[in-house]
Amino acid sequence: NFLAGLSMGGHGTWKMALTHPDRFAACASLSGAIPDYRKRYEAETAQGRRTHISDLVKAYGGIEGLLASRENTRGTAERIAREERQNELPRLYAAVGSEDPAAAGVRETVAFLNELQIPVTFREMPGYVHEWRFWGLAVPGPPGVFGVPGGKGGKGGEKNFRHQRKKKKGRNTPQ
Repeated sequence: NFLAGLSMGGHGTWKMALTHPDRFAACASLSGAIPDYRKRYEAETAQGRRTHISDLVKAYGGIEGLLASRENTRGTAERIAREERQNELPRLYAAVGSEDPAAAGVRETVAFLNELQIPVTFREMPGYVHEWRFWGLAVPGPPGVFGVPGGKGGKGGEKNFRHQRKKKKGRNTPQ
């Protein structure tokens, strides 16, 4: 099985890859980050703002409850590193456009995982924002991550992927 997600789905991809590593061969998070709940909650509190992080903190009975929960994907990654189970994880791929508002969070996520010796193939594409045009180019990703020939992203890789998928269903013509 392979898993990919865009934006908020990219966050979900990180969560599923780290929580259920035995279910996937590879996972790709496009413009998705793993939030640092403590840092974000403290910043929001200092600014007098209330967001979904505040709601999570309330639901878990406080920031410590949230950080101890399965909702805290960073905590899951830290447990994997502490237990030295990095080799049990699927291949991980992250991509983001350099002008995407999520770019800083994605870079921070990749650096955090690398600090824990959790390997991530990372690709940042200059000039792209949080958009379908970027995501179309970022998938299928580098050669071998999803076992798709072409592997350069864009139309070449996408065409090869569609052709393989149709052949699998018994058709021999590409779209």
